[in-house]
Amino acid sequence: MKELEINSMQIEDELILDFDIPFDKWKIDSIKKNSTVKIHTDIHKIKNRFFIKSDIVFTLQLQCSRCLKNFDKEIKEHIDVYFENKRNLKSYDTDYKDLDSAIYEYWGSTIDLSQMVYDTIITSIPMKPLCSPKCRGIKLKDKDIDIKLAL
Repeated sequence: MKELEINSMQIEDELILDFDIPFDKWKIDSIKKNSTVKIHTDIHKIKNRFFIKSDIVFTLQLQCSRCLKNFDKEIKEHIDVYFENKRNLKSYDTDYKDLDSAIYEYWGSTIDLSQMVYDTIITSIPMKPLCSPKCRGIKLKDKDIDIKLAL
């Protein structure tokens, strides 16, 4: 995604960027239509690698796993990652063994943040979404239920 590509040659020490990417660029069904994914990124150059701290805000359209009602949920995620040029990854085992952050690769001088943002969105989609922690599920009336037991 061109909007999230950064030329690493422009980063001397630190660079702060904000992005608003329309939902339709992501091709993720759960993102609310007509919304945007807001990304605030702080990039720090550390020798020949980049440490990136990002806050990502987006709205998901979900279906409650108990009552089956559709609802919107705003998600705010923070992610810390390293971007390493592909040619420098030979030293991965020794340089990164004590890090808690994910490592993404880039080629040449272009750092593309789109995979990082995509991964963050996908991993934020709940497996069993709830419209409310107090949701009691589908409400059924006794007179509407016709139960037949096969014996």
